[in-house]
Amino acid sequence: MLLYRDGIIPLLVLIFVNVFYKSFTLKLKVFYFIFIFAGLNGMEALLIYFDVIEFTKWNFFNAATVNCAYLFIGLGIAKIVLYVSKRSIKHDSHL
Repeated sequence: MLLYRDGIIPLLVLIFVNVFYKSFTLKLKVFYFIFIFAGLNGMEALLIYFDVIEFTKWNFFNAATVNCAYLFIGLGIAKIVLYVSKRSIKHDSHL
């Protein structure tokens, strides 16, 4: 469980963000989103199935919503980091 929460989720979000900003077509971006999203949901379903984690009121919709939020939060943080890095380069060049 710790490996999934502290290692695999951030790694998949990081891979998704990198692939998202490297691909140029909307079709590829949607494909990668669905692929990573399915991977996150599949791993969580396997954790439930093999009794690694146990929730009394586990709901697939709530798990999918949280996984989707992980991906969008990752994209938002990456957008902020890219904006700050571009702005700092422009600011440093005027000195």
